[in-house]
Amino acid sequence: MLLLVMYGLVSTSAQAFAGVGTSGIGLGNADNADNVFSGLGEAVFGSHGTGLFLSRLLILMVLTSALASAQTTILPLARTVFSMAVHKAVPSRFARVHRRFLTPTWGTIGMGAASIALFVLLTSLSQNVLADSIDSVGLAIAFQYGLTGFACVWYHRKILTRSVKDLVFKGVLPGLGALFMLLLFLYATFVVYAEPRYGTTAVDLPLIGRTGGVTVLGLGALLIGFLLMPMVTRGHSMALKLQRSLLPRRLPPHAAVDSASRYLPADSGSGVGGDWYDIIPLSGTRVGLVVGDVLGHGMHAAATAGRLRTGVRVLARLDLSPDELLSRLADLVEQTTHEGETGRSPGHLKAHADAALGVSCLYAVYDPVSGECSMARAGEPVPALVEPHTGVVDYPQLPPGPPLGIGGLPYQSTELELAPGTVVALFTDGLLQAADDREAGLAQLSQVLSDDRRSLEELCDRAVATMLPGAVDVDATMLLVRTRLLARNRFAQWALAPDPAAVATIRSAVGKQLGDWGLDDVAFTTELIVSELVTNAIRYAGGGPIQVRLIRDRTLTCEVSDTGHTAPNLRHAASDDEGGRGLFIIAQMTHHWGTRYTSTGKTIWTEQDLPQPDRQ
Repeated sequence: MLLLVMYGLVSTSAQAFAGVGTSGIGLGNADNADNVFSGLGEAVFGSHGTGLFLSRLLILMVLTSALASAQTTILPLARTVFSMAVHKAVPSRFARVHRRFLTPTWGTIGMGAASIALFVLLTSLSQNVLADSIDSVGLAIAFQYGLTGFACVWYHRKILTRSVKDLVFKGVLPGLGALFMLLLFLYATFVVYAEPRYGTTAVDLPLIGRTGGVTVLGLGALLIGFLLMPMVTRGHSMALKLQRSLLPRRLPPHAAVDSASRYLPADSGSGVGGDWYDIIPLSGTRVGLVVGDVLGHGMHAAATAGRLRTGVRVLARLDLSPDELLSRLADLVEQTTHEGETGRSPGHLKAHADAALGVSCLYAVYDPVSGECSMARAGEPVPALVEPHTGVVDYPQLPPGPPLGIGGLPYQSTELELAPGTVVALFTDGLLQAADDREAGLAQLSQVLSDDRRSLEELCDRAVATMLPGAVDVDATMLLVRTRLLARNRFAQWALAPDPAAVATIRSAVGKQLGDWGLDDVAFTTELIVSELVTNAIRYAGGGPIQVRLIRDRTLTCEVSDTGHTAPNLRHAASDDEGGRGLFIIAQMTHHWGTRYTSTGKTIWTEQDLPQPDRQ
């Protein structure tokens, strides 16, 4: 809207000064159309021989300057507005200046060369290139704004019914603006500019007849743009599609947390980078949270991020602690780098190694039964914790750890107690790139997250709009979760003495608890599992205390904890063996089972599918 107001003010001022139509000193007056720059050129260089050549060169310089201005101001602005709607789908290399040397890049120089070629082509068609080009640019701008509005509505189509505010500001207003601009584009193109008597140029088109030159130039430029768009965005589109396929399509619902996420690819020729995030269901209704960032951009970085995300999921299912998981992941990164270096020439080593070395990652495990959260980091990422009700934002100081693949100090986990309703924000450094420095970016993010009464989706939208208001050079990832505590009536736990007589006691207690939950159908199986695991703990754990816990969620989880550190092995017992069949029987009766180690020993857990309720 501000752009339209400014455009209207400038247009009104220019018309008041230069006159409208065939009157005044503007280009619409045929008597002045050929003398805007040529008069100045003749006064300075003369009107014959070299002077005529220099006069024409002056016109070319002015046009080139106007095109350069469009590349460095109008095009980036239009590209930014458009990319906000289509999620950074338009590359910026057509109007880029080197950050260090402040010189045009090869993409900008190539665009300038194409502009000169286009100028030569237009000279053969138009009798007044300057006037026709200005009017054609107006058509392109109207079409661009109209397309931007409809793209905005399409991008936000899934959240328009979330609130009246979203419907008005993300649906109705952009839609009406787009409709108005496209109607204006159609009227100007096919009514005003299509008139052969408009301007000084007209073109005879097959089947159509004589048409105004502005319409021909404007539609021709748009057609060329549509034909070139798939070519110039092919690499970006492929990398973005790969990145999207490697990220979670939707975050799974979980009893431990509510969640929301955002991923913003870089607004550059390479497009996406190596950012990734994930939510991983773990045993005991726990949940793993991870964000990571691979150095570099493009297809190679996206593929590396996909491999690391898969590696994290596999390692997380082994119930490793955050520090041990990062150590194993660092080994994987180093192994992948060494394998990639095999057979490569020295000149190609650095480009491929950079995408794997220097990976930052933050991994956290949250337990909704105890409210404890364990975190460890590789590199510089920090979490943000928002206290419920007060909205106070804290950035806990996690022990430093080297980026994955670099080597150095061992990783170390930090244990935190989180109140129910705490908002945990995990993000990559790309979210802070628009701030003056890291501290300023964290302070700005704290202001956004402090309003924790909003939904997580709204907090994500506000964070992205506030932290990254325009085009971004580095991709960014944000993962928000709001913690929950499991209701007390959804789990039960008992402490047992290492006495064989306790087996009968716990069988009876488990059967009674399952009866209270209405799960009599799985009572016999669960009692058998508990008695087998408790018996093994009594025999092999060394006489320490034993803990038994039942958790009712989407599955029925049974956990038996002891002070031993030896993991049981599943094996097929021979026909003449007297023992060794317990775990084999448990594996047949459960959906999943496994072992996780704690600071005091180990926990053996099993998961059983719950019976489906009868449908009437």
